Amino acid sequence: MAGGSSGRQRRRQDDTDKRRRRFRQRPHRAPYDIILARPVRAVPALAGARRRTMAEEVRYHMLRPAQAVKRRRECPIAWLPIGNLEWHGVHNPLGTDTLQAEAIAVKCAEHGGLAFPPLYYGESRLEALMEANARDRGRIAELMELPSDNFTQALMPFSPAEQALNYHRLLLHVLAELETLGFEVGVLVAGHYPLIDHARAAVLQFNQRDRNRPSGDARLGIRRLSPRCQAFRLRRRPRRRLGNVPHAGHSSGNGGFEPAAA
Repeated sequence: MAGGSSGRQRRRQDDTDKRRRRFRQRPHRAPYDIILARPVRAVPALAGARRRTMAEEVRYHMLRPAQAVKRRRECPIAWLPIGNLEWHGVHNPLGTDTLQAEAIAVKCAEHGGLAFPPLYYGESRLEALMEANARDRGRIAELMELPSDNFTQALMPFSPAEQALNYHRLLLHVLAELETLGFEVGVLVAGHYPLIDHARAAVLQFNQRDRNRPSGDARLGIRRLSPRCQAFRLRRRPRRRLGNVPHAGHSSGNGGFEPAAA
C-alpha cells in the first residue's frame, strides 16, 4: 500500500510540474488582456488579433485614412475613453480620470481596434463632482482661487436632471458616429465612476435600434454596434476606502500611465 501511495504522489507531482512548465512557456500577457478575454461574436478577428508593438499608432485621430481603414478591417472595434475634469488632490492632474481611461483604451487598441480621442466634457457639473459635492468643496474652491458659487445651480444653464439627459444624448450621438465610421463594436471606457451608469444606459438604449429595425435592414452595412454591458464595464472595482488621501488610487495609476504627471 505504501508503494502505491508513493506512486500516486509522484504522478501528481509530475502532473504539477508539467502544468508549471506549460504556464512558464506561455507568451507574456499585458495587464489588460483580461478585457479582451471575453468573446465578442461580432468580431471574429478579435480572437486572433496579434499583439501590437508600441511603435504602431493606434489612435484614430493620428492616422491617415488608409491606415485607419486597414486597422478597422483587421478588428472593427472602437475604444472610446470618457471622463471629466475634476479636482483629484493637489498632487494629481485635473484630468486624471480621463487620462487613465485613455491610457487603458490605447493599451486595448494595441491588441486590436482603434482608440478614439477621449471625451472630457458634457457630464453633470452639479452631481458626483468633488468641486460641487465634497465635504471640503469650500477648501477646493479656495485652492483653485475660484468662488465656491461657481459650482452651484446659479451659473448652470441646465438643471441636474437636464445635464444628465444631455450627457446621455451625447453618448448616443457618439455611438452613432462610431457606427457610421464602420465599427462593429464600441467600447466605452469610463474613467470616472459615476459615468459607468451613464455609459450602461446609453449602450442599452443604442442597441435597441437593432431590435427595432426591420429584418434584413442594413443601412449602415453592419449588423449592429454592440458594446455589451459586461464588456464596456471592464473590471469595475469595488469602492474601497483608500485612507484619507484624496483619490489615492489615482496616484498609483498616474505613476503607471503618466509618470510625468505623478
